[in-house]
Amino acid sequence: MADLGSGDVREKLVGLFTDKTAAYPARELTGEDYEAYQTAISEFQADDGPLLNVRPPRENDHINAGIDLLETIHQPNAERVGVPSNLLTQLVGLDRLAGIQTNPETHAHEIWYEDSKVQFFYRPQSDISGDQFRRQIRNSYKNADVSESAKPFPDLYEGDYVAAATLDLKRPFYYPIKSELTTNHGGEEFERDPYADITSDMVVEEDTTSDGHRVTGDECTVMIQTLFEAARDVWSKQRPWGKDVDTVAHQVKEGRLKGNMVKGYRMQDSGSKDKTAAKIIEKQRGMKGYYATVRVVGFSPYKEIAERRVRTIATDMEKYYNSFTEQGLEPSRVPPKDIVDVLSSTVKREHSIGVTDRYSGDKFLQPVAALGGLAHLPNADINTPAVDWAKQESGAGVPADSTQFEEIKHGDEEDDSRRAWKTANEGGNRPEHMSGTTPPGTDSRDNNGEQENDVDGDGADGDGDEASDDQAFGGDNAIEENQGEGEVDDEDSVSEADDTSEDDDWMQPETPPKDSPRRGGR
Repeated sequence: MADLGSGDVREKLVGLFTDKTAAYPARELTGEDYEAYQTAISEFQADDGPLLNVRPPRENDHINAGIDLLETIHQPNAERVGVPSNLLTQLVGLDRLAGIQTNPETHAHEIWYEDSKVQFFYRPQSDISGDQFRRQIRNSYKNADVSESAKPFPDLYEGDYVAAATLDLKRPFYYPIKSELTTNHGGEEFERDPYADITSDMVVEEDTTSDGHRVTGDECTVMIQTLFEAARDVWSKQRPWGKDVDTVAHQVKEGRLKGNMVKGYRMQDSGSKDKTAAKIIEKQRGMKGYYATVRVVGFSPYKEIAERRVRTIATDMEKYYNSFTEQGLEPSRVPPKDIVDVLSSTVKREHSIGVTDRYSGDKFLQPVAALGGLAHLPNADINTPAVDWAKQESGAGVPADSTQFEEIKHGDEEDDSRRAWKTANEGGNRPEHMSGTTPPGTDSRDNNGEQENDVDGDGADGDGDEASDDQAFGGDNAIEENQGEGEVDDEDSVSEADDTSEDDDWMQPETPPKDSPRRGGR
């Protein structure tokens, strides 16, 4: 029997009683998990609301514009229910038995990092709200490019590893996080848009796994989702749905109770920090507020990359900490057994605040001035090179009754190649199991690849917008070029085009090769 040194014994004992799981452990999606994901996609697509892909202009008011947008679309949809209010019920006092019922919609703001590109999305819950969102986004962010996304969720494959985190408030809701509210009333301010660090850490640039595999942006996707639901103004005034912020501010000004049962208690006078906090808290009275749910989800064919990316972004979200109110965002890991449920809720944009939670002081509820920092569009000051900015300013001259380019479902550009195989033969130290493979849908795009790469006709790569628009209107130019070069029979061309459009459905990707990381060939 081999002798064990003291160090080996100590290591075995530590391993026996120590949990070495990752801070945000990932789960590999099985076939059953992937079916649940596809079911969630189908349920989401059955809803009315559009998913709006918004390309922000490089120059805009970022957080302040986001606050203006949230102010405008705030609609709790409150209705009086119960005993009607008339002279008789008022004299008897029965009108007091009437209550208020709210039926607000839940909207979403999302940041995607997919295919080495950072994109921004708004998802209004209904088509009617979608029309309002389009108008108000353009009003708050002049020259923003608003289009309806061709796919409801970033590409995800069976065999991918998924990690997730949820974020809650550290303290009761009536203490605001770091925001424009704290800036304007004597508190601390953002030195720069918090998206600067968050979006930079979403971008994958030459990451490597612990065993030396080089990972590119095509092999990792990260998503930050903020769901928000309008709250009645009572949230800052009275129970049971809210709290009188004037009372809270007065208590903070009075000082803090210090001590314990053994040594006794004493009232500590408030200092300048507490007085500033009280000023910030009481300014919330009458402000519009939102219930919110915040999630971070990451997936990759590499387990540790998904876990690492979610951990990094969750840590970045703590930048919203307000040292005066001592309020901030507290990330929590999602255990592997709950990953599929959280993923499905993320896909369906489900709000996780229940009825009983709304009575609690621990609910995630913040004024628009605070939520605007969490859900807005940035400007070029964030200095993240991978951001998908608006390519040109909007101009007049398009007939009002004509088809708008921004209303065409974009997605050809995003769907040009699947992120797992897109750059498999483009050089670099790619994983051996991915070499020689081709991205799904390649055959359907080979014909117009040159056209997409050189939209200006000057030999330089373009952004692909014109190519996408041309395909949206039938792709006549691409078809004519193919017929001129290859003498393709018209009937066969139409048949192949029909087959391609079916196979190119993002929800039915081609089956990856057996040695691909999408099939577990790691």
